Amino acid sequence: MLRLVLIDALNLIRRLHAANSAQVVKACESAWQRIADELQPSHALAVFDGKAPSWRYQRFAQYKAGRSPMPEDLVPKLTDISQAWQQLGLKSWFPDGEEADDLIASAAVAARSHGVAVAVVSTDKGYAQLLDAGVVQFDAFSRQFLGGEHWQQKLGIRPSQLTDYLALTGDSTNAVPGVTGVGAKTAMQLLGQYRHLADILASEASDKAVLKVQADKEAALLAKELVTLRCDLPLPFGLSELRRGAG
Repeated sequence: MLRLVLIDALNLIRRLHAANSAQVVKACESAWQRIADELQPSHALAVFDGKAPSWRYQRFAQYKAGRSPMPEDLVPKLTDISQAWQQLGLKSWFPDGEEADDLIASAAVAARSHGVAVAVVSTDKGYAQLLDAGVVQFDAFSRQFLGGEHWQQKLGIRPSQLTDYLALTGDSTNAVPGVTGVGAKTAMQLLGQYRHLADILASEASDKAVLKVQADKEAALLAKELVTLRCDLPLPFGLSELRRGAG
């Protein structure tokens, strides 16, 4: 069976570096070998973030403000890591100006449209929105799949509601503000009753929480745009180029 594994490279590498910076290259080699043994992919790709700012920075200048920069000693090791992965049959992609999550989403949806099984390796909750497209998410650290039940237990919502949830609460990881005064508990309650942000905005109820969201509609819609993965980006390769060990 064809299975494409897409690795959110920096999500994996930065956590391994934080655990043992001196041995990060070796740790990345071992991590890939464990992933390959666990998931048995026929095709695989590690995707890095582009160097140039993505479209999100143009929409919202404070996007990712305050996030810790990449450690200086890690930057020159990225090439070593990608070369080590290449020798183990894993290709790497260093795009110009897009974020890894959008590129992974685009590749995943394209592959699923052709009936290819896809697993995204990342701990990032943003990928939960791909679960309804038939994509699975795998945490390489806990070595478990993060399915709908996992996110239901953790956030109290279904994967299809993730972008609406983050539109209400904001996404602190990326410095995206949501609706002023709406936290996780209120967002969960609202989505339990109304299902989606559009339904809350269309409601004629006089509920205090609903009115709060409607009063901050522009912030909610901007947040939803920013947290929604792009699935339509052009890809400079075909599936055959990602076969393990090919080329």
